[in-house]
Amino acid sequence: MNRHTLLKQLSNILLILFGNALYALAVTMFILPGGLITGGTTGLALLFFHRFSLPVATFVSVFNILMFLLGWWVLGKKFAMTTLISTFCYPAVLRLFESVPQLSQMTDDKLLCALYAGLLIGISIGIDIRAEAGTPVLAAANGTVSAVKQDPMWGTVVELTHPNGLLSRYCGLEPDLSVAEGQNVLVGDPLGTLAGSVLAETALESHLHFELFEDGVRVDPLLRLGFLESAD
Repeated sequence: MNRHTLLKQLSNILLILFGNALYALAVTMFILPGGLITGGTTGLALLFFHRFSLPVATFVSVFNILMFLLGWWVLGKKFAMTTLISTFCYPAVLRLFESVPQLSQMTDDKLLCALYAGLLIGISIGIDIRAEAGTPVLAAANGTVSAVKQDPMWGTVVELTHPNGLLSRYCGLEPDLSVAEGQNVLVGDPLGTLAGSVLAETALESHLHFELFEDGVRVDPLLRLGFLESAD
């Protein structure tokens, strides 16, 4: 393994740890105190918490371990190893945050809890666009396919370069793509179809994970929706 590959893998791991910590912080500070609910494993945990007073971190830990073992058995060792970080990191960090009483005393306003929880959960490395497996994934703007790769955490990934230093990244596609590296595409051209949830976000429903970069720096796609016009 060369140094560049090692650094890239370490960077991916750090980003996954950061995302897990932000999600756990949102649950501890706003979702639990506000009596709110979210999707995925955490949503099930919140349901059991409100109905049976089962601690959220305990449910998440047990559920994730069961899914980890099931994934190992059904999909093999490679799948299990790529989900190892999120399987154990998220419940551990959640339990840690829950042990700090001050974190659950930020506000009792349900509207603020909903807003801040959404902000924290949304501040990640991209946005998740809910869609069923098999849904066509289309180019967000005119550009060139600069990279097609298989990532252990994010599945099949396609990157498009656009004018003005912009780059869009589409994660979680089926390996059988409609484009190849070096190909020029127009806005709305099909890149491939959605595989479903990626390994880095197995707790979430089927979705496309979309990222946007400007001059090599990751930016919030929701704040740059106008990039479509400027990039065409």
